[in-house]
Amino acid sequence: NTNDNNIEPVVDFMNRVSSFIEDIKVKYKDKNVLVVTHSAVSRAIHYLLGNIPEDMDLSKINIPNLRIIEYKL
Repeated sequence: NTNDNNIEPVVDFMNRVSSFIEDIKVKYKDKNVLVVTHSAVSRAIHYLLGNIPEDMDLSKINIPNLRIIEYKL
């Protein structure tokens, strides 16, 4: 689904990233997984794993380029 500007709605994007995280949990249980992505997906993952800004604004999640961030699922 996209809008008139051919942009994926935020709710669809977040659902897609959430499904990706759930797939990793199932397919790679007890494994280490490397995910390489751009900042929007990095922010969404950070948010979905409980690091939610008080105002719910994803753009305020500061994840600089070329960072390694480790999460436990």
